[in-house]
Formats: sequence, structure tokens, C-alpha cells
Amino acid sequence: HDGHVLSVAWKPSGTHVVTGDGASRVRVYSAATMTCIHSVEVGVDVGDGGKASMVWAVAMLEDGTVFAGDSKGRTQVIDGKQGVVIRDFSAHHGGDI
Repeated sequence: HDGHVLSVAWKPSGTHVVTGDGASRVRVYSAATMTCIHSVEVGVDVGDGGKASMVWAVAMLEDGTVFAGDSKGRTQVIDGKQGVVIRDFSAHHGGDI
């Protein structure tokens, strides 16, 4: 990770680990090898000068879907198999999830 790891979660089957950090990154790892499978940037906006967000919370469903909550008040839904953001929700402006 480029920043401190702030959140960690296991896939219910135990085959994968997902982490969130202080540099706007969510990473998916193989639990067997601890190899990074995907690294996804979340929470960086040009409108706020490109400041990084802190990924305070992550969760992974059995189907590989990842949820990430950040310090900018956003929740991202990530396809953990493809490594892409598929939904982005903003509940409020400028506050932690």
C-alpha cells in the first residue's frame, strides 16, 4: 500500500482479503498467496484538487462484490473479480462514512 492500511475484511469463504488505505486505494488479495489481484483508486476528485480519501471501511460479499466507505462521505461498490467501480453513492458532502 502507498498509505497506511485503515480497513481489512475477508471474503466469507476465506479465499480473498480486501483492504482500504489512506491513499484512496482498495486492494483485493488472494488469501492463499497474499498476491494483490486488483488495486482500485476510489474517492479522488479533480474538483477537490485531487486530494486522497481515507478508506475507513471495506466489506466483501461471497460473490466478490466489494463495498468501500471513505472520508469524503462516499460508498463505492466494486466488482472484485474485474477490479472496477460499478456504483458510487454520495450520502452527504465532505463527511466520513
